Amino acid sequence: MRVVFYQHDPFVRLGVISLTNLLRRHGHASEVVVESAHREPLAVVAAAAPDCIAFSVTSAHAAWTANAARRLRKLVPGALQLAGGPHCTFSPDFLDQGGFDYLIRGEGEEALLELLDAHERGRTVEGLHNLVRRGPGGTILCEPLRPLLERAALDALPDGELHAYGRYPAILEYYRHMFPVAASRGCPMACSYCFNERYRELYRGKGRAVRWRSPERSVAELTALHRRYAVTHFVFEDDAFLLDPAWFRAFAPLYHREVGLPFTCQAIARSIDHERISLAARAGCRSMRIGLETGDEKRRTSLLGKIVSDNDLRRATTLIRAHGINLQTFNMVGLPEETPDQALCTYALNRELGTDFAWCSVLTPYPGTKIERTLGAGSASEPSAYFRPGEACATPEAVLNLQSLMTLGILLGLPTTVMRHVIRLPRSALHPLLFELAFAYAVKTLNQVPLLPFLRLSLLASHYLRERT
Repeated sequence: MRVVFYQHDPFVRLGVISLTNLLRRHGHASEVVVESAHREPLAVVAAAAPDCIAFSVTSAHAAWTANAARRLRKLVPGALQLAGGPHCTFSPDFLDQGGFDYLIRGEGEEALLELLDAHERGRTVEGLHNLVRRGPGGTILCEPLRPLLERAALDALPDGELHAYGRYPAILEYYRHMFPVAASRGCPMACSYCFNERYRELYRGKGRAVRWRSPERSVAELTALHRRYAVTHFVFEDDAFLLDPAWFRAFAPLYHREVGLPFTCQAIARSIDHERISLAARAGCRSMRIGLETGDEKRRTSLLGKIVSDNDLRRATTLIRAHGINLQTFNMVGLPEETPDQALCTYALNRELGTDFAWCSVLTPYPGTKIERTLGAGSASEPSAYFRPGEACATPEAVLNLQSLMTLGILLGLPTTVMRHVIRLPRSALHPLLFELAFAYAVKTLNQVPLLPFLRLSLLASHYLRERT
């Protein structure tokens, strides 16, 4: 079958990479069509004559996905329409909102192959694990989840090649300078704003929450990708790259010897110790991302469920900086009843820790998360409600301004006392523009992406970014 994955923006998705490479191995043709890269993107999909149109859906893109699916149904009525990803996993009624034929919940590799095989052979899909389908009278039925993929199955997956993005040279050229990969799946944390806690509940008794590919298989993949794409920098998207000390002791020297490229990774502050940070630095780690979230330790641990203390952050970031590694942090503002002065504590803590790049978002209570249940926000029947930053908690304008200006303020080294006055200036169109410019500068400089590939991808993304601000 010919499968087209349709997405809004030009940013590579690891899930789509895994699925398209697996489809290719099993004889299916697959490619990605990026809406923001075309004047008439729906016509591009139609011209590809797909047998199946697929979407990988996060809650932030749910409304766009449902609308795109309805439009494509009219243009390519004979194509099977599927959707998967986090949003579909926790919101099975999205099946009707987008008029899809099926949704796939959880890990999708095996389910997608079995579904396409059944469709080709005219077989029933009843009992096909991980599938969301319609039953008698149009009722929505969720089939049981199959066990999570363990090490042997993860090792057997194809390399993460970007062949599905092949019609976009700008994407291929940009991502060879910050190539996304993962050596593991899952996260041990139970943060209230993230889906991982609910995900573990869904998969209880069906495998370990965090699973790793073997160090040898991971390095073999990276070596092959380096040769094929002339990669200059890898970005490990694992939620907790340093979590397993035994795995990392085996991986780091092997990576240094066989690959030897600089890389960026994400880590939980509590998993950072002298041994692991030393191994990471010797292996080539240039940037490390950690979740700070808020400068209010009590709300970080109680409301947000991130069991990381200020002292954990201080200890971890001291080690990171002592080993010459750039420090990147994830932050959020717009917590319930958060005042501008409380939000500024997050900025001040970043200043204290010596953060090089502070990503800041506004708290969004996505469906299926603990904080959504706590706040009573969001509704599975209203996809447009999933991404309205600041509305869920009636965020003050000064706090929204801080979200727009935090990255820039950290880059410029603005004292907290100065930022306190700056964020109280009236909000204007300049705020989102400054956010985009600061983010672009940080990404380019920290990841050392050459100017031309960076500008070419930015051009592809410009339409998408304008819609998000």
